[in-house]
Amino acid sequence: MKAGKLARSLAAAGKSYELRVSTGEKEENLGFDIIVQRGKNGILLALEAWSPTVGPVASSRAFRYLVSRAYRLVLDGFKVDFIGAYNGLYLAIFKLVGSNVAVLKELSSVEGRTYVLDVRPSMLAYYRRFKPKASSTRNLLESLLKGSMIPRSWETLINDLDDLRYVIVTLTKGCEDRKVLETILKSVVEVKDLNDAVKRVGCTIDSKNLGDIDSWLYELLEAYGPLRVVEAIGFLYERLTPGGERRKSGIFFTPKKIVELIVEWAIDKPDIRVLDPGCGTGAFLIEAYRRAKGLCKTRGHCHDNIRIVGVEVDPLSAKIARLTVRLASKGKHEPLIVVGDYFGIDPEKLGGLFDAVIGNPPYTRWTMLSTEAKAKVLEKLGVIIKRYGLTPDPKRGVEPGLHVFWIINSHRFLREGGKLAMIVSDSWMQASYGKRLLEYILDNFNIKAIIDFGSRPFNEPMVGACILFLEKKEARKERGKATLVYVEGDPDYIDPTDLIKIIDVFKEADKPVNVERTWGSIKIRVTSEETLRKGWYNIPSLMLGVDNILSRLARNPLTVKLSDYFEISFSNITYLYLASKGVIRGVRNVGGESFFYLTEDEVKRLSIPREYLHPLIPSPRHLIHFTFTRDDWEELRRRGEKCYLFLAHKPREDLPEPVRKYIEMGEKGDDGLVLSKGPRGGRPISRSSAARARESSPRFFYGWYDLGGVEPTLAYASYGFRYWVRFVMPDSSYALDNRIIAFIPKKNTTNFSTLELKALLAYLNSSFTQLQAEAMGRVAGGVALLEVDVKPLSNFMVLNVSKIDKPSLYSLARLFEALEAEARRLGGADTASSIYGDSLRRVVPGWKHTSGEGLFNTIIREIDSEVASILGLEGMESEVRTAVLKMASRRLARARPPRFHLS
Repeated sequence: MKAGKLARSLAAAGKSYELRVSTGEKEENLGFDIIVQRGKNGILLALEAWSPTVGPVASSRAFRYLVSRAYRLVLDGFKVDFIGAYNGLYLAIFKLVGSNVAVLKELSSVEGRTYVLDVRPSMLAYYRRFKPKASSTRNLLESLLKGSMIPRSWETLINDLDDLRYVIVTLTKGCEDRKVLETILKSVVEVKDLNDAVKRVGCTIDSKNLGDIDSWLYELLEAYGPLRVVEAIGFLYERLTPGGERRKSGIFFTPKKIVELIVEWAIDKPDIRVLDPGCGTGAFLIEAYRRAKGLCKTRGHCHDNIRIVGVEVDPLSAKIARLTVRLASKGKHEPLIVVGDYFGIDPEKLGGLFDAVIGNPPYTRWTMLSTEAKAKVLEKLGVIIKRYGLTPDPKRGVEPGLHVFWIINSHRFLREGGKLAMIVSDSWMQASYGKRLLEYILDNFNIKAIIDFGSRPFNEPMVGACILFLEKKEARKERGKATLVYVEGDPDYIDPTDLIKIIDVFKEADKPVNVERTWGSIKIRVTSEETLRKGWYNIPSLMLGVDNILSRLARNPLTVKLSDYFEISFSNITYLYLASKGVIRGVRNVGGESFFYLTEDEVKRLSIPREYLHPLIPSPRHLIHFTFTRDDWEELRRRGEKCYLFLAHKPREDLPEPVRKYIEMGEKGDDGLVLSKGPRGGRPISRSSAARARESSPRFFYGWYDLGGVEPTLAYASYGFRYWVRFVMPDSSYALDNRIIAFIPKKNTTNFSTLELKALLAYLNSSFTQLQAEAMGRVAGGVALLEVDVKPLSNFMVLNVSKIDKPSLYSLARLFEALEAEARRLGGADTASSIYGDSLRRVVPGWKHTSGEGLFNTIIREIDSEVASILGLEGMESEVRTAVLKMASRRLARARPPRFHLS
């Protein structure tokens, strides 16, 4: 009988044998099953052993001894290929040496043979009682001991599967129905739509049901292979982590095409040391190994000096990462995965400097880090970040994300000429600290490319990202031009090889280049270090060539800076005006809105005389039109809004008794008049930072309670906006909340006539101004809110109305009136549909169909045309409007609902 036929018959028979084990004190029966499987590399047998009374043998040393004796007695002619643990039992796997059929004949003819072994107590360890599941093991072997799996080290394979099982159980604690995870995991592996599946993840699998997992897990392993299953579990790990914790930990699954792009650029030789300092579940490490091995084959040689290293703070992610690389390499490469904090590790611990540092750093805000994590960052990088003004100070609004320090720390791990290739949050490109980070990068790296995307790469709201390709170059003379790349299209479909070739081809381009591909539209801009270091324009505006448009606008003889007309201030309340100018040192809020902002009912209850009150616009959300009228304010009053500002610009002794009593309430914290935010929360209003600043400035204020007054203001603008920055004309004097920017006319300028002011406001609400806001503003978090600070706003280029002829002034003034009338008819100019109509329907979250064209496509278009005609820039009108749509689309895409892809 041939060996193959014997093996099949033996497997069908399911032979069982028994060893009689003497421990020196008593005898135990050790049962074992023989399982046979034929594969490409010959016949394999597995021995599964357990003690019926004690449980599975827990000591690998003892079991090795048992098995070695057993196979000498029973399986003579077979070579032991693996001895190890799986599923709480110990397995031994044998390979047939030569064609020794006699052993198979013996096994097929004899059943229940008893062999006696002498095992001393020191050689045998006892484990908890466990009912063996021979069927589970048989299923495992039948599904895994097949051709493609045989060349691997069995010890590594079984350990990998044990780790895989552990990962699933750890991920899925306490689920009543294991079918939920089974369905979801199969959906991920088969790349189905995950929206419904992920929504169902509300429970996890109980560790008591370990055996239940095996049956469907083995099916998946057999159908799709271990690597695919592990990759799917890595993705699930991200999705199963609660959203808040995921954002806190910075866990985001990187799209496969992005991983390929980063790795392909970073790894250009087979013999390489590569580090992913936040490796997560190993996506970048797998691709790095594949890329390096692929280069070995294409170049016809390989010294096999690939060194894959990962750092991961989460032990479970580290276990998945180790699994994925081992499986991807078929057991030929054991990665070094260090569990720890990137900022607590030095290069020496990882074996020295690296040729490439790659990955996707955590997208974690500074305030979300633990005290220990913050201390590690400051210990390692404190001197450097202080030099570049990047030391976090949330009170002053300086709050770089962890990715900023990740980039800086990576410099320590790179050899000279080494590559840094990462996908990081793009918030720095439109943040106040972004210029300082860019300065650091320019001082320490050669920028090969900065790649930005028109759509959001991650399956998570509020996260936009860009890719950095940097080379460590200490000598400034070795650093060249930077290539800025803007990709429109879904990042899931980019062609990494093609994009890298395009960047390389146009790396010396002297003007913006547009390249069209089936997978996306690419805009390339090569710029000098000097251009990056200077100017107010953010990087996205440079990518899209907006700076060229605005430079032409600045050179026009009919434009001036907005600061030539106005002093730009956060609010027109005297205290905030002086703080904005730097005349006094104080925070940019009144220091207790619950005290200074009052409703009509509160005014009556407190009996505060009207002379100590001033009409107030308490929030920019009330500026939904292009004018603010007395009727608008009366509506706030009727609704019970806090529409009065408490103003007591007199010595305390000169104030009437109700006012003095109210001030005393603010000092005692009576009636809930306490601070609600910040480190002084719960303390009386008089203890706020702003109150103390006023007390220390007797030149301007009579005490902590004194805000000074209200400065005359001709126009307002909201500090932050989502769709369009509205410049608003008031019909009377109103005090403004600190989130509303006031345009206070300079004393040495000519008073504006109503005609000139309306003409100027028409221009300010045009696309020419909106483009400047997009180019100079910063995006707040991931909610797509654009904020324009006082300093950049002062540099806005506006019409010099004193040089404009009367017909043009009349035309613009009429258009402003038409703009206001249409905004009133629409019910406001604060929604995507009222501004853009259908123009941005693909990128605006929660967009609903509208029958109107929107102000951008009607009145604002007319204003744009008139402005272009006045300035002699008719050919630039279309360019300006297109750029506005691109910039707004890019920004608003960051707030889209999530998409789910795994490819």
